[in-house]
Amino acid sequence: MQVFKFGGASVKDADSVCNVGKIIEQFGSDGSLLVVISAMGKMTNAFEALLNTLWKSENYMSEWGRIRKYHLDIIYELFEEEQNAIEAEEILLALFNELESVFMSIEHNKNYDELYDKIIGYGELLSTRLVAYHLMQSGLDVVWIDARKVIVTDSSWRSANVDWDATQKRVGEELLNYLESGKIIITQGFIGANAEMSPTTLGREGSDYSAAIFANLLNAKKITIWKDVQGVLNTDPKIFPEAQLFAYLSYQEAAEMSYHGASVIHPKTIKPLQEKNIPLYVRSFLDTQKSGTCIDNTVSRKIIPSISFRRGMYLMMLESKSFGFLETQKILEILKGVFSDEVLFVHFNRMGLSIASEEKFSLSDDLLEQINFLGFELKELNDLLMIYVKNPDSNIEQVIRKRWRILSSQTDKYRMYFLAEPEEII
Repeated sequence: MQVFKFGGASVKDADSVCNVGKIIEQFGSDGSLLVVISAMGKMTNAFEALLNTLWKSENYMSEWGRIRKYHLDIIYELFEEEQNAIEAEEILLALFNELESVFMSIEHNKNYDELYDKIIGYGELLSTRLVAYHLMQSGLDVVWIDARKVIVTDSSWRSANVDWDATQKRVGEELLNYLESGKIIITQGFIGANAEMSPTTLGREGSDYSAAIFANLLNAKKITIWKDVQGVLNTDPKIFPEAQLFAYLSYQEAAEMSYHGASVIHPKTIKPLQEKNIPLYVRSFLDTQKSGTCIDNTVSRKIIPSISFRRGMYLMMLESKSFGFLETQKILEILKGVFSDEVLFVHFNRMGLSIASEEKFSLSDDLLEQINFLGFELKELNDLLMIYVKNPDSNIEQVIRKRWRILSSQTDKYRMYFLAEPEEII
């Protein structure tokens, strides 16, 4: 049994949907298969814009019309037979009508995040309905499953936590018979529902995580995430065109890269796969002949530097007027009480110290007075770029310092952290 996941770029138009069908036919015939599919193209962004317009009680018909037209245009490009196009349109119109009833209830709903989860998931429902119908017409034995009936979560709107025991039970009830009979299951990423069947979402870009949940609970042999890149690269090729492909990565290395900003794999995805030792393949839907990257429990065969980027970072800089070591130690003790779990590093130098974090610290007036009393000048910088290097070679620091103006850094033999000015973000 294996799991495929296709993102929005892989189903953005009629040709892309046809390509997904070819990939499923070519690579999905080895045993049972479950396919997770995201919303088409940039439809999640479009639905978010629509929701914000609705929430402000503004006229939403223009945005709603663009969303409907986008999907209906794909239908009439996808199906040559008029009857097939009509049937596909009827399937989507049922979802459009269902969603319009949610629009009508917006004035009675006081919780924006709860409403977000009710509306945003329709991007996935529309895409999977359309892809499933296309695959059926292509002769594949397909069944469409609503992930909201399988993935059980709590009510943490927009970042719901999975109830693994309840979801395992639903997997047995809703999926196993279809898989055992050889059907291909088409379902959605990103969405679930709480115990009362109110829709929830697993967090932005959570479709990879959905695929990992299904793989874990179905004890899949492997999972393949099909993307518009050839696999996991050691850095962003838009910044470093000489980026290298990882043929293999360990779970730990992939998770660390994700945490520090690498965008290929969603950070939550790794853990459910590592628990069951399920290998994850990242492959290109544009060039299926390439083997891509395999992420599993083995040590990487070849160690090369990886460079990740995270934006929106915060830096607190404290410069000592007396350059005293004791004062620096005192200020560090004082600040420990406001450190969040997201502190990345604390860097000492002869001028004082700097503290890098994901989030801005909350400093009370009393704390600011103590900082001033100890002779420190406080400077805070926001929206910085963090450059994280794993397994650096002898040249990488020089390359980074030449390309960006570095405000603070911490380096050792295995890892390097740099914070650069926002205007120098590429």
